[in-house]
Amino acid sequence: MKKIEGYVWKSDVIKMVGVTAGELRIYNENELVSPSAKTVHERRDNPGYWLYDEDAVEMVYLVKQLRMADFSAN
Repeated sequence: MKKIEGYVWKSDVIKMVGVTAGELRIYNENELVSPSAKTVHERRDNPGYWLYDEDAVEMVYLVKQLRMADFSAN
C-alpha cells in the first residue's frame, strides 16, 4: 500500500496498539477516537481506508489502557 505522509493505516494501528478492527469501529461509533482521514475510492462498494495521525494513535492507546484498567466513560 502507498505510504501517506503523516498518517498510518488502520491495519498498522491495530498491530502497533494491539486492538482489533472491531474495537476501532466501536471507538469511532462512540466518538472516542475517529480516523484522522479516509482515502477515497472511485468504486462505490469500497468506502476507502481509515488513516490515523500521531495524536489519534496515542488516543487509541489511551482508550485501550483505560479499558484494560476497567475505566468506563458511562
